[in-house]
Amino acid sequence: MSRLAECIKRYWLLYFICLGVIIWGIFSWNTSSSFYERAFQKEALTISEEVEQCYVVSPDVYLEPGEYVAFLALSAGHGNLEFTVYDTYGVSRDNETGIVLGSFVLEAGSDVGSISFSVEQEMKHVHMQLTCSEEDAELISEIKVRSAEPIYHDSLVWILLALLVMAVFSVYTLWSGDKSDAEEKRKRLVIVGVLLLAAVIASLPIFYQTIYWGHDIWFHLSRIDGIAQGILNGQFPVRMHSNGNHGFGYASSVFYPEFFLYIPAVLRILGVSTYMAYKTLLVGMNLAAAVIAYYSFSKLLKSRKIGLLAAVLYILSLYRLINLYTRAAVGESLAMVFFPLLMWAVYEIVRGNEEKWLWTAAAYTCIIQSHVISVVLAAICILIYLLCNPGFFREKKRLIAMGKAAGTTLLLNLWFFIPLLTHIRYPYFSTEMNYRMRDGSLYLNQLLAVTGFQPQALSMDLGEAAGEMPYAVGFGLLAGAALFLVWYLLGNNEKGYFNKGSHSGVGLHRKIGIFCLWMSIGAVVMTLYPFPWDMVQGIPGLGKVLGIFQYPWRFLSVPALFLSVTAALGFSYFCIKAEAGRIMYAAGVAAAVFCALLYLNVFCEDSVYFLNREEMPMDKYDYMYTMADGNWGAFQQRNNQLEASRPGTVFTEFEHGYGHVSFRYAMDDRTEEDYIEVPLIFDPDYRIVYSTGNKDKEYDSGSEIEGGWSSNSLLTVSPPENEGVITVDYRLPWYDRVGDLLSLVTLLGLLGGVVWHRKRCRVNKGQGTEKRNG
Repeated sequence: MSRLAECIKRYWLLYFICLGVIIWGIFSWNTSSSFYERAFQKEALTISEEVEQCYVVSPDVYLEPGEYVAFLALSAGHGNLEFTVYDTYGVSRDNETGIVLGSFVLEAGSDVGSISFSVEQEMKHVHMQLTCSEEDAELISEIKVRSAEPIYHDSLVWILLALLVMAVFSVYTLWSGDKSDAEEKRKRLVIVGVLLLAAVIASLPIFYQTIYWGHDIWFHLSRIDGIAQGILNGQFPVRMHSNGNHGFGYASSVFYPEFFLYIPAVLRILGVSTYMAYKTLLVGMNLAAAVIAYYSFSKLLKSRKIGLLAAVLYILSLYRLINLYTRAAVGESLAMVFFPLLMWAVYEIVRGNEEKWLWTAAAYTCIIQSHVISVVLAAICILIYLLCNPGFFREKKRLIAMGKAAGTTLLLNLWFFIPLLTHIRYPYFSTEMNYRMRDGSLYLNQLLAVTGFQPQALSMDLGEAAGEMPYAVGFGLLAGAALFLVWYLLGNNEKGYFNKGSHSGVGLHRKIGIFCLWMSIGAVVMTLYPFPWDMVQGIPGLGKVLGIFQYPWRFLSVPALFLSVTAALGFSYFCIKAEAGRIMYAAGVAAAVFCALLYLNVFCEDSVYFLNREEMPMDKYDYMYTMADGNWGAFQQRNNQLEASRPGTVFTEFEHGYGHVSFRYAMDDRTEEDYIEVPLIFDPDYRIVYSTGNKDKEYDSGSEIEGGWSSNSLLTVSPPENEGVITVDYRLPWYDRVGDLLSLVTLLGLLGGVVWHRKRCRVNKGQGTEKRNG
């Protein structure tokens, strides 16, 4: 405790700032910014005129559970007006669409009015409607909805951040103690400062008050919201986003890894808005990328100085930033956080200390839990590296280490693999479609651009480069790679213009650098249009695997990673004189920063942004895993009502909640071909039970029946009788739970083993010290 007190006394300013942030966050907990509010002026309203009435309708708003007040204001006198709040997608117990949440009549002479209403479960399509005359419609000043109580607590993020900084700094200070001298502490401070600055630069668009649009941003915001709602609904782990796709549900967690999205989802549960939770995730990704890249590259290159430069080049590499912002590809960006760790970990098994195999399992597990396509890309890179090191296959201990890593990785991820494999046997759109890779090929000039221009553009087919999204490798990486190549080819010349390296690691650096260069060149060639993609995709097996990537430019993750190492070596070794070497090192950092800032500036200036968190819809999912023989996305054209193939079918007692639907039906003259279309996207884990509806019988007396899917990709049920009650619930099968349990046991076993190993090492170290002193 005395050491902690001394730490607080010495660094009192840091603790004082963190304490001030915490106090500010507490006082900001229930301020006006914590309330939900959407206001619409006359220009934003839709006015539809009919024979006798005029209807003024607001845009749809998204409302979370809670109490709300809707306001109406007019600028002058008027006649009697009817003001109504509707849930347009809501369905009544009698299967009638549209639910009135509240209404009132504004009498003549009153200029303002309001109505309070409750929302029991989130509603994504609520609008306010005014029924009036055409003349009165011109008098509207504003229609507004506001929460009666605070909903958002975004200041919690700052409170947690301040607590985290204090905790990390205190633990580090207590752990390091007097182990390091002043010079070593100064070096560490410089390293931390450089990494923090690089992460801050990479996060600049996040620090704006707005949130910027990216290709997939709606999907990922919806995923965060879906996980939060799933947890609140009792699911864990969450596999069905019951609130997704306009309430039709979507098994996003089965097909897309979402482990790291639980972090923003927990913030969401604690009251943080979805957009602030998303921003927090991106900042965390940049900080994690900085730390992991530095640690991994320093271990790989056995040089903290070169490892630091490689980390900066990687953090600010254009393709990583393009993934983060232009594409808003959270999964791929998360995978890129762990690529450096996997790179070093595999090197240790093949050429270094194979006893560190657990790092490979950890890195590959993190990639699996980030992005499925990146798993395949990482496997291809590992295979190429192994083939380039045939000696690995002759060393039994290294083969065993790789087997341990592979087996541990499999066990750790059974909880994800089992649901995925049981689902992809169904004919989903994504598994049935065939992408022609050549259509997404690039031209060389697109890769050689100084930075990423047109960051708000979309990907286009081959031949339409004008107005297309950026694919630049980046000037910093290209310049560093060119310097490395010159040094590699001419570094042994007798005139001594180039740094030959004065330490034993130069030979290692030459081998690593040239391998990384060749890997990058190979990946770049695969993105270019002359590459024979049509022929490659015609090869049985191989074509199917490579077709998973959908677009060749996804291979740009490879040069972003490997060229960071090669470029760092080029900037570090090119000049022989110490002063010139320092200038060249600084030039490498400057080149990375310049390219990144130029791209980020253009991105922020050209982006479509959203002024507040309330304007973001939370139901923009993709349809990749709807049924292939259906009409893609057709379910969006219908509402959440029950529909039957036989006209005249009567529905009553209809309930539609999170992962649950139940209703009573009466279908006269039913045939075996008749069916009922349930407003749920088909998933094999829905449990469908038919019962007679006799209240004297228990629920379990019902019989389970099979479901199918319609041309809308929605769940269909063939009723066994003319009338009865059908209940649909989302239930995880037993084998999913077995996978969950095996992965959990593996994780706990590994954590226990690591703790035991470290404890044994401390004991052995202490015994060795006693022997030396004795």
